[in-house]
Amino acid sequence: MLTITRRRLKGNRRGISNVIVIVLSLVIILAIVSNIILWSYEMNQHDWEKLKEEARITSVECVTCSSWVGAQSEYTVNTGILVNGTYVNTQIADGVFERFREASVLPYSPSAYSLGGSTSWISGSVADLESNDEVYMTFRSYSTGTDTSDFVDNNTSNIDSSADKGTHGNFSAQQTGPDSVYDTLTEGSSGASSNSTLLDDGFEDFIWDANWDSIPSNWRENNFPVHSGFASAWAADFYEGYFTCDNLDASGATTIYVDFWFRKDDTESFDFTLYYYDGSSYDLIDELDDNGFDDTWLHYTAEITDNQYFVSNFRIRFDATLDFGENVWIDDVLITKEVDQTNYELDLEVQWTNADYDETNEELAIYVNTGNNTHSLDATGGYMIVGDGSPDWGSTTGTISFWIQWDTIADRPWGQHNDMEARVSGTNLVLDWGGTSSLTSSTSFTAGEWYFIAIVWDENTDDLYLYVGDQDTSPAQDAYNSAWTSTVSTLGFTQNNFMASRGGVDPTDGHGEDLRYWNTDRSLPEIQSDYYTELAGSETNLRSYFKLNNNFDDMGPDNNDGSGSGSYSFVSEVPFDAPPTENLRVYIWTGTEWQNVFADLTNGWNNASVSSYLDSSTFTIRFNGDTESSDTTQDSWGIDATLLHVWSSQYTVEVEFTGSSDLEDWSQLTWTVDSAWTTGSVDVTMQLYNFTLGAYPTSGDGYMNYLSSATADTDETQSQTITQNPTQFRNATGHWKVKIRGVKTTDTSFYLKADLVELSPENYQLDMNGPFTIDMSTYQLEDIQGVEMQLRYRADDSAENWYLKAYNWTASTYSDNGFNSTAGHTPTTGWDYYSVNLTDVWQSYVHSNGTINVKLVDSGADSDQTSVDIDFLGVRVEVNGTQFTFRNDGALTIHLVSLWITNSTDHQRYDISIFVNSADTKNYLRTDISLPTGSYSVKVVTERGNTAVYSGS
Repeated sequence: MLTITRRRLKGNRRGISNVIVIVLSLVIILAIVSNIILWSYEMNQHDWEKLKEEARITSVECVTCSSWVGAQSEYTVNTGILVNGTYVNTQIADGVFERFREASVLPYSPSAYSLGGSTSWISGSVADLESNDEVYMTFRSYSTGTDTSDFVDNNTSNIDSSADKGTHGNFSAQQTGPDSVYDTLTEGSSGASSNSTLLDDGFEDFIWDANWDSIPSNWRENNFPVHSGFASAWAADFYEGYFTCDNLDASGATTIYVDFWFRKDDTESFDFTLYYYDGSSYDLIDELDDNGFDDTWLHYTAEITDNQYFVSNFRIRFDATLDFGENVWIDDVLITKEVDQTNYELDLEVQWTNADYDETNEELAIYVNTGNNTHSLDATGGYMIVGDGSPDWGSTTGTISFWIQWDTIADRPWGQHNDMEARVSGTNLVLDWGGTSSLTSSTSFTAGEWYFIAIVWDENTDDLYLYVGDQDTSPAQDAYNSAWTSTVSTLGFTQNNFMASRGGVDPTDGHGEDLRYWNTDRSLPEIQSDYYTELAGSETNLRSYFKLNNNFDDMGPDNNDGSGSGSYSFVSEVPFDAPPTENLRVYIWTGTEWQNVFADLTNGWNNASVSSYLDSSTFTIRFNGDTESSDTTQDSWGIDATLLHVWSSQYTVEVEFTGSSDLEDWSQLTWTVDSAWTTGSVDVTMQLYNFTLGAYPTSGDGYMNYLSSATADTDETQSQTITQNPTQFRNATGHWKVKIRGVKTTDTSFYLKADLVELSPENYQLDMNGPFTIDMSTYQLEDIQGVEMQLRYRADDSAENWYLKAYNWTASTYSDNGFNSTAGHTPTTGWDYYSVNLTDVWQSYVHSNGTINVKLVDSGADSDQTSVDIDFLGVRVEVNGTQFTFRNDGALTIHLVSLWITNSTDHQRYDISIFVNSADTKNYLRTDISLPTGSYSVKVVTERGNTAVYSGS
């Protein structure tokens, strides 16, 4: 059928066109009819839904503030305690509350520190002291040990009640130094005298004249009269002449004692005489006939101290030349000699009267020069060449010194140039110094004696000095040229020689010793300080130094070692510092006896611990020679310094921490320190400064002392609570400070590791805040007139005020600046309302997202712990607007799209978009709409075209 139709169509194009037109017409008609039917349906549905709407305006009110907004989350308690309840209980004033209680403020930690003494900061910061978490602030200790040199006080002690033996040369020299100024201790002679009998004869022996000269004598034995016994020696006319004793050995005697009894009868002058024999002749000593009365026994005594009679063949002789009837008798002849035994001893006490006797380390220290000068140069036609002869000692200022002993006072002791030499003229010394005869000594020198000579010059001041001393006398100015205009610095040298002049001219016959050259003009005190002692060679300005102790070595920095020329040798005779022949001992008085501490003092420092003896402020020692009997050599020792060296090996760390606090009325204060020490058993002192006393306490409140753990690095917490006047430990601005000090006797530095330092006052306070959010979609910022906060609360303490504050987003802090009331509120202990208005500054306190953070805080910390119940805390905004209340009594949700407010003079339309569900009521606030005065009507139009009208006035 289709095929046939197609064919027909192909064959008849006009027929096809007609068909198409007909078909299109039918389609158009169908579309028109369908639209008419559809429109008809829609119009019926709209009318049906419109009929179902039933909107009402139930009220229209002027609005000056929003509803209260409660806390949006739990409050943050900055200081205080949340006891019970939640933030929800504070959203409505209904008697259901949230309870808070005041608590002490957070502990105060240091904000700065300062170091005591030489304490060193090692690591950490004060921020590490805020919590006990083993994060330390570390400090290193420093040495605080005492170190005292206490020189001896006196040499007048006689603690053992025995006399000194020997002498001090200059005791004050022991009280300073070492400075090469010595107290020379010299042994004293203590040899005892002894008597020995040379002749003791009473003539009673069988051979009555056995002790008398074998030379025939006419004297006879007589039995009457006698002085004692039964015999005497008698001379008479025809029985007279010499009566001489045998040789008597009086050698070594210091005194000869002659003692006898004699009797005379009718003698005349020179009839009866006494003689002594001196080894070569007889000397008349006395006319016995001129002594006393006749016919009685007379006692004759004499002491012979004239050493001419101290010979090995000493004798006494009686001579009788008598006439008829003249008689003489002698009896009981006794002749003795006294001999002093040679013995040198030293026993000298010195004493401290204010000694420090309680230090850890105590030692006796003595600096000594026992002498080590063993040789001198003996030049017998020879001499010494300085270096190779070329050293030039002609400086612009200088000092040349030496010791010399002339065997013959002549020639030239030193020289390097014919205008720079010392030469002898007669018995004086002449200096050719820059020219001939620049200076002549006032001393006339003597052969065989040691002299010290120093030549000092200064070309800048035209001064030339000659100083002279000897073994017994320190150097003094001998000659001086104050107008010496010559120079020696430009002369140069021919050959530098000692004990001869340039090129070996006029060598000196004698001894030379201790040649020194300084390139400065030494003062007399400087010369006197060391002329009598050997030097080290390193002294300032000393250039060349020849000790001449068996060599020609130069001990000075120029190191011009010399050599000998001609006939010379080194001998043991020296002018000073000769070593003693015995040891010098030192003893300590223990209170009952002497205890030896040094068996022999040697050159330099001698040190010995005396801790076991030094137990009081009085301390006594003595210097004692090693050989105390039969010592025939008198020795000397130079003591430069004698002192007690006392010290303690101790280290200390000291740190002061400072901080600030509030100014509230503290009821009590607890301060706490947690620390560790890198060594055990540290004596630790912790102090909290008392500003009322103006000092760190040393006991009681504000003072803690303890011995740290014996185990190193042990954390220990020390705490003290102060209940009496705790506010004394801060100043008027709240400043406080804590000092920590650790001390230990040790040779090694240690560390303080501070972990926690805090002050915790007991002053109760409540500080809490919470967030509140204003619906910015309802209340536009530009329409808000102000913000109000309200609190309903109850406090059990009516003695302090409470404050509402808000967070100032501009100043980034909580504040009540600009509020209508900043005086706070005093509770009555019942339920109280407290409201504040943020006035025109509210924009600083409300974030653009509507957030306002509200803080409740008390007036400040006090000693009463207050509980606070919060029933309501809310925020609302102040506006100038209108609130519309819409009610949907229909079955469908309505969409309100426009609002009309009209009166007799004004018709104002506002676009709105509010959906109200079926059977629901919705409040709608417009802060930009103000109701007109007088009668007015309000009309609201739904999207479906329904209206609702409200009339008011």
